[in-house]
Amino acid sequence: MQCDPICFLCNLHPESIEHLLFECSFIKVIWERILAIFGCNRSILSFDAEVMWVSKICRKDRAKNRLLGMCFAESVYHIWLQRNSLIFTGNFKSGEPMIRDILFAVASRCSGSDRNLLIL
Repeated sequence: MQCDPICFLCNLHPESIEHLLFECSFIKVIWERILAIFGCNRSILSFDAEVMWVSKICRKDRAKNRLLGMCFAESVYHIWLQRNSLIFTGNFKSGEPMIRDILFAVASRCSGSDRNLLIL
């Protein structure tokens, strides 16, 4: 099966796991916005570095840290869903609806007190 090697989300760079997960300009904006919700103003690193950073953050027993870890997992999952939806059905969600979907998924799985931290 022949596949276009260019990222379907940004149409600029060859697609790879490293590119798709936090190097892609479309995805980088989404992750930056989610981090901003938690008051994290930092540069987005490679996927491996982001995993290490989130893993370290999640070791601290605070609701904010739990939610950030959940948002990370949901972001990776929703990025993959968005990519596949675009490839196989041609459906594309812009950044804002994708962020809302990620936050809704996290809010649906967390406690009421944690959920209050997600209210913008």
